[in-house]
Amino acid sequence: MSQIRFGGDKWELGLDELLTVREWAPTIVSRVSLFNTRTGEIDRQTRFPRLVVADGDLAFLKVLGNDLFNEADILAVIPRTLDRQRLEDIGARLSQLEQWYAHEPERNGILPLPPAGIAINSLKRVQ
Repeated sequence: MSQIRFGGDKWELGLDELLTVREWAPTIVSRVSLFNTRTGEIDRQTRFPRLVVADGDLAFLKVLGNDLFNEADILAVIPRTLDRQRLEDIGARLSQLEQWYAHEPERNGILPLPPAGIAINSLKRVQ
């Protein structure tokens, strides 16, 4: 995971560093917060997240629709075995983002080739 790098204007971290958890107690500093997609609440008071890992299509759609995550990089893990309507919902939502985001083909050379059956789509905010 250290080979996957995320960064901004003045920082760059590996995925392993971003996902470090020290403790789960709310009084102890942790780099991970959990967002409950059912309630729409985060488990602890934090600054705006810089990286969101969305597990599944419904979580991805809810994260995209939440202003709390406007400035975050979003990593979505979506199985390709979903029923057709749910896959079309994801495609429709991604097509709505095309006015603000562009495909980032140069990113493909940085990441290793995915295994068969896995696809990677990298989008970058248009300035």
